[in-house]
Amino acid sequence: MKRSRACLKSCNKSIELGSEKIDYLVEWRNVRYSRLHFRSGKLLVVLPKHLDSELSLLHKKQDWIVKKHAKIHNILKIAYDNAKENRIPILGQDFSIIPSEKFFFDPVQKIIRADLQNIRHRNKLLRSLKSLLADEIYSILNKYDDLTKSKKFEVMIRVQRTRWASYAPNGKLCFNLKMAFLSKEMMEYIVFHELTHIKERHHNGMFWKEVEERYPNFKEHEKELFNNWFLAQRYLEILSYE
Repeated sequence: MKRSRACLKSCNKSIELGSEKIDYLVEWRNVRYSRLHFRSGKLLVVLPKHLDSELSLLHKKQDWIVKKHAKIHNILKIAYDNAKENRIPILGQDFSIIPSEKFFFDPVQKIIRADLQNIRHRNKLLRSLKSLLADEIYSILNKYDDLTKSKKFEVMIRVQRTRWASYAPNGKLCFNLKMAFLSKEMMEYIVFHELTHIKERHHNGMFWKEVEERYPNFKEHEKELFNNWFLAQRYLEILSYE
């Protein structure tokens, strides 16, 4: 249950692994086994509450950590380079960010005029992105009429920490705002993935068989989504001025 897995305490640390300095967060939880995750580009170490140190685990998994850290660093560099040039990809197209005292969002001309240090501008921009993404998702849903059977879905756009989207049996589809920074091809794949849950609730063999029939290269899509997760997270941070 979620309550038993809640973080009991946490601590930010760093370690030298090879020639790399790795920043990481340690969380102690009511879990049986230790595990490692990369969330938002930073390493997360989850430990059972009875363990005092994570060092043996980090040295044991050193090669995996260094390789994954380098891969994510290279991915994030793309976002930093784009930010330096005041551009950002939205729905697969480059938008120009122009510093301005007055907010203006033009999806046709692909222009964002805003002061990203101004909280009102940031909130307006995030609302504009949510609206733009919702419209795109409704358009994609129309393409999958064979799955929806003309059923009407309620689309919600939120900032989610761990997943691109989720489907509820009551017809609610929740999508991550980070999807706004993906290509349209990836967006269509995510929507199809969630609609497949109408037939198969769980990620079992039948589920992936359904996905593979429409997307024979779905494994490549899954890998690309993993890489894009960190990229989209960074773009959202840039626009949110975090």
